[in-house]
Amino acid sequence: MVVRRALLMIALLAGCRSDDDADRGCNGVCEPRVDPCADSERAVLGGGCAVVGVPRDGCGAGFSHDGAGACVAVLPKDRCPDGAMAIPGETVCREVAPCGEGTWGDIPVDDETLYVDGAFAGATSNGTRERPFRTVQAAVRAATTGATIAIAAGTYREQVSTVRSLKLWGRCPSMVTIEGVSDDPLVPAIQLENSAELHDLSVRGASTGIAVLYTRGRVLLDRVRVHDTGERGLRVEGSPTAPSEIVVQRSLFERNATTAIFSYGSTVTVSDSVIRDGRPHPTYGFGSGIIGTTDERKLSGSKITVERSLIERMHEGGVAIVSSEATVRDTIVRDILAGGSASSAGPAFQAEADTKGPVVPTFALERVVIERPEGVAVTLSRSEATLASVTIRDVLSRKIYGDLGTAVQVFKRSRLTLTDSSIRRARYASVLLMGSSATIERSIIADNLGDDARGVGGPGVWATMDKNIGVRSDVTVTHSLIARALVGGFLVSCSDGRLEDSEVRATGRDRDDVFGDGAYVSACTTPAGIVAAELTITRSLIRDSFRAGVNVAAGKLSLGETLIRCNAFDFEVDRTYDRDEAGEKLYADFSLEDRGGNLCGCEQLGPCRAQASGLEPVSEPGK
Repeated sequence: MVVRRALLMIALLAGCRSDDDADRGCNGVCEPRVDPCADSERAVLGGGCAVVGVPRDGCGAGFSHDGAGACVAVLPKDRCPDGAMAIPGETVCREVAPCGEGTWGDIPVDDETLYVDGAFAGATSNGTRERPFRTVQAAVRAATTGATIAIAAGTYREQVSTVRSLKLWGRCPSMVTIEGVSDDPLVPAIQLENSAELHDLSVRGASTGIAVLYTRGRVLLDRVRVHDTGERGLRVEGSPTAPSEIVVQRSLFERNATTAIFSYGSTVTVSDSVIRDGRPHPTYGFGSGIIGTTDERKLSGSKITVERSLIERMHEGGVAIVSSEATVRDTIVRDILAGGSASSAGPAFQAEADTKGPVVPTFALERVVIERPEGVAVTLSRSEATLASVTIRDVLSRKIYGDLGTAVQVFKRSRLTLTDSSIRRARYASVLLMGSSATIERSIIADNLGDDARGVGGPGVWATMDKNIGVRSDVTVTHSLIARALVGGFLVSCSDGRLEDSEVRATGRDRDDVFGDGAYVSACTTPAGIVAAELTITRSLIRDSFRAGVNVAAGKLSLGETLIRCNAFDFEVDRTYDRDEAGEKLYADFSLEDRGGNLCGCEQLGPCRAQASGLEPVSEPGK
């Protein structure tokens, strides 16, 4: 065991003059200047404050900055009624598309246009204005490639299927509905097998709303309402030889069972749209927003893009990918509900790898706001994610089980990059890593609330080992602020962590009035034996912790140019790192490395001296 009972005190910065030291009564110690800073700023050792979280110019179009490092969506205060929508930036609910005047409204027509009017009472139809077809499918059969089919007001109860490139254009979604007639999930209301366009109409039915199958061109859904489907709202299937591509814009999906939009090995772009009120299927469950996965043979993944949209009140997921890619920008995802099973949460974003999948799942979130997800906001498994200028707030425990409430969980060799972001009021952990890596930069993590059911607090950043696969976590937090976490601000268990140029402020206790460490490093027990942990803290400020500023519980600490200030215990060390099932303490060695420039104290600063007060170790997640 290597133990230095006292870390040597060295002046942190040359920001004060030696002839002032005696006047301050610091016995020759040059105290670093620490200025009072706003709630969304971190104090810089030597003076000044640094802004953390989302920059003032970092919010997306349709969002405003709250002045505290986060973004708020500009939307109507009340829910929009059925058939109406508002995307970020709009303060009043509106119809999906206007209806115009006359039988066919503002539909763009030409000499090749065929007309449909279910109310036509003539003896024969030929698709002209004077003698329109009575069904959409009749017009589809008669149309030439590239033609527009103009559809008058009415509910058309039929299955529409085309293998040609056509434009189906309704007068408006509130007046034109194509309603599927089958409850077979393989028989959608509309089936497209080549490039086609749907405009200004509604789709509903007991089965799937729209199916796009193995197209070799682009399909467009513009100002379309897909609602009250018994299966998926939109199913897109592709393959490496026929990679379907679909663009959904200015559209509304509501009350779709299972999933609003499901992609197999395809490219899906959603913009300026609303997806809401997903319904769990009576057999399959779910009720999620968008899912992108591999094609049937698992040869290619999906590519999902979501921009300037609202996803809300879904079940078991906002956007999820399996061995696929997703990019989400300028979008709000809120009020995602967990399912009824013990393993179900309500992640706004989820990425995982199929064991036979062709690619590592990749998420890129830019200028995204996540509010009130149930259970977890972002979850990664064998995946990679980049979150930039992202706001996560009010992560809730699961209503049925009363547990969870983690903002970002990173599992099974996943990698996370979090920059210029804000995480506030997670019910449990803000960032939880198991066998994964993360870099957190210029971000604010604050105001953890604690887990309702288990009565435990909410750590800020917690990195631990995945014992099932024997992989340590590795996390770097730099130029960031961790404020008012519970139990621990920055915890590293049998893993590797670095805290650089950051502040950990006012870490609180849990509901049993224990714990509350600013930074904590500990070993853990695995089937292979005791695994050590390493934590390096450089140029950082740790202050106002309920318990220890820095707590080394059988771990390795390297400390340099750091101020540990006004904590109940500034610097604790102990060989105890946990308790076994019988409640007996578990022991291992610890070691300390003094890299110079460290100060401890409150009213008066001085050398940092390690002490052993027998503080209770923090148990690993899930214990």
